[in-house]
Amino acid sequence: MAVENLTSLISALRSETANASITPERLGSLLQKMVDAIKTTSDGSINIVCQAVNDELRVKGASALVEAGFVPVIFRYSCKSNHLTDYKKKTKYHGPKKRGWNILFSTKFAQVKSKDTISFSGRGKKGDLTYVYSTSPWNLLHVSTILTAYGDVQSVKVAWGKRTIMAAKGRRFKFGIGFAKPNADRTFNPKDLVTNIAPFMVYVRAEINRGKTTVGFCI
Repeated sequence: MAVENLTSLISALRSETANASITPERLGSLLQKMVDAIKTTSDGSINIVCQAVNDELRVKGASALVEAGFVPVIFRYSCKSNHLTDYKKKTKYHGPKKRGWNILFSTKFAQVKSKDTISFSGRGKKGDLTYVYSTSPWNLLHVSTILTAYGDVQSVKVAWGKRTIMAAKGRRFKFGIGFAKPNADRTFNPKDLVTNIAPFMVYVRAEINRGKTTVGFCI
């Protein structure tokens, strides 16, 4: 389903309710169309796509989804160890690694700003969310840059789960965003997703002779 359909329906609802010209029948019709717009998709979800614009992440129709009562959820694509147990032999071993989407922090980590732009909470010294939001891609990664005595970049380290990844030569890290029905306790259940998980990348690269690291969005 094109998100534009939902956007136009919400705009019509806003316009008519603002002028107090809407009738109960018209209100019911618009609300039903909004419900139908969400349900009438091949896989039952709304299709969203990410865009990287002016060092910001945008999702077309994100504002309409928030207006409809949904919340943005950020995911990290990662690989996790698979610890298994052979109870007959009473031994533990590693199975095939699990790859897939894992929620990053909580449903409070991201917000939608104007123009369908996504902002992310900052983090305190202990890694807890500050709930001070910014569109900066730096909020998605913990990046450490080590300089030489001459001010050039010696190494760039990115914390990625339990691993530390060297990124001075340039690396891309895969993330995704989806929208879900909110829960009272702000926890996330995969069944609450109403959209696909739209992938996007955060790149990290060193400007060695300039003594700094660049972090940005790409698709």
